[in-house]
Amino acid sequence: MVYSDRVVKLCALLDDKKAKDIVVISNFKKPNSVVDYYIIATGDSITHIRGIADYILQYSLLNKNEFEREVVKEGLGYTDWIVLDCDDVFVHIFTQEEREKYSLQKLLHENGNTVTYKKLLSIIRQQQEKQQQQEKQEKKQEKKEFKKITKSKNVEKQKDKVEKDKNTK
Repeated sequence: MVYSDRVVKLCALLDDKKAKDIVVISNFKKPNSVVDYYIIATGDSITHIRGIADYILQYSLLNKNEFEREVVKEGLGYTDWIVLDCDDVFVHIFTQEEREKYSLQKLLHENGNTVTYKKLLSIIRQQQEKQQQQEKQEKKQEKKEFKKITKSKNVEKQKDKVEKDKNTK
C-alpha cells in the first residue's frame, strides 16, 4: 500500500501537536468515493482539538502548493469533533468521548484498510529502504555496463593499435 505524501504530512502535523491514536483508513474499496483517505485522531480537550485543527490550517495556508484547494474546516466553535477537508483526505479530530461515541473508525474500517501512524511510518521506512536498495542495484548495474563498454573500447583500441603497427612495419 502506498500512502500519499499529503497523508504522511498530515499525520506528522497531528503528531507535532500531540494528537493521540492517529489512524489512517484508506478508502480504495469504494472507487467513486469523495476521498481516498480518512485520518482519525484524538485530542485531550476541545481546546486541544481546535489547536490541532488550527495548526493544520496554518500549515496549509503557508504551503498552498501542497494542496489543490483551500483546506476547509467543519465543526467551528466549541465542538468535540472537527473535520478538515484536505483534498483527497478527510481529517477527523475528536475528543476521546466523541470518538468512542461515534465509532467512526469502526464504520470506516468496514470499507477500507486501517493502519496506525506508527505502522505508517514503518511502512514508509521499508519503502524508502527498498527504494535505496533498488537505486544501489541500478548503480551497480550501470557500473558493470560502463566497465563493459570501457573494456570493449580498450580492446578495440588495442586491435587498432596492433593493426596500425602491422601496417607501419
